[in-house]
This record gives sequence, structure tokens and C-alpha cells, in this order.
Amino acid sequence: MMTKHLSQEIIQKIHKLVLYGKSKYSIAKQMGVGISTVYKHTKDIPSGKWHRKFSKEIIQQIRLGVINGKSKY
Repeated sequence: MMTKHLSQEIIQKIHKLVLYGKSKYSIAKQMGVGISTVYKHTKDIPSGKWHRKFSKEIIQQIRLGVINGKSKY
């Protein structure tokens, strides 16, 4: 079986989508690659809801909410 090599551009797009919170399964389907390929190229990115990176805007909203007495959660 012949494997196709992914370009750096595609690998970077996969990284970006994972960091934005898309599931690895949906990324694999969207990019037309196997799920194991997505996992292989994103094993350096922690997964799970507790490791998701938030945008700067969301972080600022959370900080303002805490200052105003709201819970961090």
C-alpha cells in the first residue's frame, strides 16, 4: 500500500484546526486523511477540554467577569 506524504501546508492547517478545538475525527474527514494521520501529526498538542487554548478575547472576558465577582468556571 502506498502512502501519500502531506505537505507542510496541510500539516499546519491540521495543527491550526486542532488548536481551534475541532475534533480530530472531523479534521480527518474534512482533509481526506486517516484519523491516525491526524493523531500522528498532532501528538505534541494536548487534547481534551481542559487543555484547549482560548482566544485572547475569551481570556479577557473571563478576567473581566472575575474582577466583577463572577466565578472563573
